[in-house]
Amino acid sequence: MKHHQKSPFWPAFLVVVLNPKALIFYVAFLPQFVDAKSPAMPQFLVLGGTFCVIALLAAIVSAFAGSGLRRGAKKAKTLSVLNKCGAGAMVASGILTASSARN
Repeated sequence: MKHHQKSPFWPAFLVVVLNPKALIFYVAFLPQFVDAKSPAMPQFLVLGGTFCVIALLAAIVSAFAGSGLRRGAKKAKTLSVLNKCGAGAMVASGILTASSARN
C-alpha cells in the first residue's frame, strides 16, 4: 500500500501570505529607507527582495543547525547538556528581567 502524504506547502503559503504582521512590518519599516525623489516601487522591490533573501538564508542556517542538533540530541549525554543550557538561559533571562530597572 502506498501512503500519500499531503504537502504542507499550500497551507503554509496561505498562512504567510495572509499574515497581517508581515504587511504591517513592511508598511511601518521599509518607507524609512525609500528616497522620496526616486520612484518608490523599484526601491520597495529591492528592499523587500533583500529582506526575503536574508530571511531565506537565516531559515537555511536554522535548518542545518537544527539538523545537526537533532543528530546530536539522540545521545543521552548531549540531550542532557542541551536541556541544562536551555534551563540556564531561561533562569538567566528571568534574573535579568527581574533585576531590570523600571522606568
